[in-house]
Amino acid sequence: MSARVILTGELGPLSLFDLAQLFLLSGTTGTLHVQSSGRKGFFRFERGQIWNAVDDRLGEGEEAAYRLFTWRAGTFEFRIEQPTGGRTIHDSTDGLMLEAARRLDEAGVTEEGASVTETLQARAGRFEALREAFLRIAAVARMGAGTAAEGSRFAALKTEGDALLYRPGAPIQISLDGRWRTHSPNPLEPAAFLQLCSSFFDGAGLADPNGARSLTVHEDHRELLVTHLGGSHECLIVRAGRRHAGEPVRLVGDAEAISGLLQLSSGLLLVGAPNASTASRLLAATVVALLDDHGPAVLLATSEPPSNLMATRGPVVHTDREGLERSISALSPDVVAFDVAHAEDSMAALHRVPLVVCAVVAPDAASTLPRWLARHQLTPADASRVPLAGAEVGVLYAAEAPPSAKEWTVIAARSRPGGAPGAAKLKVVGRAGQAPDDLDSVIEGLRRDLRDAA
Repeated sequence: MSARVILTGELGPLSLFDLAQLFLLSGTTGTLHVQSSGRKGFFRFERGQIWNAVDDRLGEGEEAAYRLFTWRAGTFEFRIEQPTGGRTIHDSTDGLMLEAARRLDEAGVTEEGASVTETLQARAGRFEALREAFLRIAAVARMGAGTAAEGSRFAALKTEGDALLYRPGAPIQISLDGRWRTHSPNPLEPAAFLQLCSSFFDGAGLADPNGARSLTVHEDHRELLVTHLGGSHECLIVRAGRRHAGEPVRLVGDAEAISGLLQLSSGLLLVGAPNASTASRLLAATVVALLDDHGPAVLLATSEPPSNLMATRGPVVHTDREGLERSISALSPDVVAFDVAHAEDSMAALHRVPLVVCAVVAPDAASTLPRWLARHQLTPADASRVPLAGAEVGVLYAAEAPPSAKEWTVIAARSRPGGAPGAAKLKVVGRAGQAPDDLDSVIEGLRRDLRDAA
């Protein structure tokens, strides 16, 4: 891409400090070329942060930046152009300017009758106030007046797992209940995209080598998981996390069937949903329900520890994949609960833990157990590795995320070892079109094959 000049002028009325604060405010990316008394230099800005500085006599990096900030007269030209070289300045732009101002103060330089540091800090306060006003206006423009009136930039994210996808020059997309759709048909201007990114990541450090950076912020009494992906397909994803307060969701449906599953003392309990986000949320709700029912010792083998659950309920211990074996040996838990990412480890736990609870992505309740077996690349002939022939198998399935924060309609089914098919019929609540005995038939058929293979 050829260079495109978007701003030119003379130093004096505007200092390099003023220009750097302006580009920091706007989150601009480009190169500021400066000439003064036959000298040349430039600052490289990436989303408002100074990544590099070059003085044609002193080289590049922080020392070159400090020298450039001493230039009081000359001309400047800001260009949108491809970067040359890597990042050499890792301090924040605010910190870099404060150090440059301190050096000027030590050299006896003043500005407007005050020290350069005092002048810089006063201007920075005014720029920050202007920045906050810009962000508020941009939030209203992005989300629409109705949403902004609800008090949050991301009020459209109603439940945990919902997400907004922002890309420069493209319409905003939203994921609700695991399904993506267009949230705003108007393309997001590149300047607005940069401003949104800078509202999270200014001063947050470098992206990782793959161009990704993530953080967790707290807004509107909940966590927001924010990820920025760089490169040719640059985007920003804002995903709703846990709420900080409120009662856990209550599982509703066939009360007798649900109660029977929550009272399982041994066997396999599969928690299914059409997508990973809903399955993970249902797994957490199931663990809460188990704790409320009879308070077992639970070991959570999940990618992320559910902090609210661990802070308010127990006994619950979280482990990652590396610590699973050691944790089972040391704690001898009553229950081990596995999320979708850790589902492969649930098979081995069946031999060592009374009750295994595992999240599974499945299109319907009847396919939950076959999907779990397929995840382990197993067939009924693997009887010696699959302790199902003598175990109770239960399924809790949610066809969609809870419509409210208080209740969640689920399908509950249970088959007892040696019992007749349909001992606990599959009752479909709120979702038509599924045969009520499909799950029992699948389970009993698998058991027959296992017994025959043995």
